[in-house]
Amino acid sequence: VFPYEYQRALKQVTEKEAATETTPAEVKVEPSVRDIEESVTDATMEKKRLEKILDKNRGFVKYKRETAMYRSPEKRQKDWDEIYNTDGVRRGLRVQAARCMDCGVPFCQSSHGCPLGNIIPKWNDLINNKWKEALNQLLQTNNFPEFTGRVCPAPCEGACVLGINELPVTIKNIECSIIDHAF
Repeated sequence: VFPYEYQRALKQVTEKEAATETTPAEVKVEPSVRDIEESVTDATMEKKRLEKILDKNRGFVKYKRETAMYRSPEKRQKDWDEIYNTDGVRRGLRVQAARCMDCGVPFCQSSHGCPLGNIIPKWNDLINNKWKEALNQLLQTNNFPEFTGRVCPAPCEGACVLGINELPVTIKNIECSIIDHAF
């Protein structure tokens, strides 16, 4: 038994290797730097560029759980707004989604985790740039994510495999942010 997808991937790798071996040595290479200013790196821009590129494979090792997700009690006593620090949560949302391990058996979406059977690892991949697809995935199993994203006790976070030795992924915040972004 040889999976078709694996066969296709091996074929693509061999084709790519064959293409790089047969390229002529006389290919003229254009210099990537046309101006002296392009050769000087801007440290702040480089840092911003690296922040945009998240390590999804080792994110659970590199990134820590965002713990300051609630507004201070002093501010919450004076108004009727959300208890969550929504701006802070949304700023770190992609990093928190990158913490998902894509484990083989996602207990977060099993009967041990989400009682609704939400497809949680799928959201974590889709919230980077595909908000509409993330919303469609969420609405397949959850009729009222605007409520459950706020009042659910989040057993999915307790069932997260990462929670064995680290703080789990902020699944509840991701769910709430998907539906808020949709509105």
